[in-house]
Amino acid sequence: MSSPQDNSRYERKADFEKSLNSLLGLIEGITIDGEINDQEIQFLENWMQEHRINELNPPYDKLIPLVAEVISDGVLTKDEMRLIKVTCNSLAAHEYFNTITADIQRLHTMLAGIAADAVVSKAELSGLEAWLAEHSHLENSYPYDEVSNKIAKVLKDNHIDQQEQKELLRLFGEFVAMQDDKTITNPTVNDNSLCEKNPHIDLTGVFCFTGASSRYSRSEFKKVITGLGGIVTEDITTRLNYLVIGNKGQPKWKFGSYGGKIDAAIKLKKNGHPIQIIHEIDLHAAIDAG
Repeated sequence: MSSPQDNSRYERKADFEKSLNSLLGLIEGITIDGEINDQEIQFLENWMQEHRINELNPPYDKLIPLVAEVISDGVLTKDEMRLIKVTCNSLAAHEYFNTITADIQRLHTMLAGIAADAVVSKAELSGLEAWLAEHSHLENSYPYDEVSNKIAKVLKDNHIDQQEQKELLRLFGEFVAMQDDKTITNPTVNDNSLCEKNPHIDLTGVFCFTGASSRYSRSEFKKVITGLGGIVTEDITTRLNYLVIGNKGQPKWKFGSYGGKIDAAIKLKKNGHPIQIIHEIDLHAAIDAG
């Protein structure tokens, strides 16, 4: 069994690896259109300030001075960007997060970087679309599908109108907060828009239910899922595959105030864990088809 000291050491190393993934994503986001402005440089400065508390501790003692030097003149050149990427990759242990989790962490701060100047351009969307195509292994991991679908819809007419600009900033803006525990904390949409669109559901996965079902009692839900080879749990943990939102929901959801299970699942998705939030109707369809 690990001692508290061992756990503390693991958390520090895991946090560092996550910060590297976040920095890589931020660099990719603010440079994705080939242009860098003052607001985007300031966003990179914000990242550095968030981590200055660790600048005397290895391996931050190598990374923080590098970032500080690179942005000291208010300009980020391609060579400097490449140097930061090489340094991040050389320092990363790649032992705490799998590829999907690491790339989702990068995607979160890419979106934040794109939204840093409060304008989303066609060049940025095209660059992001290309990145998503190269990382198709992230499908079904939040927010890959949501972002991919939004880009396809917006670029369909090769024009970003005022309403679409607002919608993009609203979606990307969820990731602007740099502190991990401040991202995705206040969803303002109804329960249907929280759910994955056309999810692929493996009925042998791990399920949790929230809200009121239109078909099952909790005991019936458990009996059906376990009968199909799945597992039902009452807790939101990293082993969870699906959080099922009941068709009858909860009255308070329509006001943007969600229960603890949904909040916990969203936070885990934000941290890169491939949990899917699915609607009960999609689960019924998967069961009926199976």
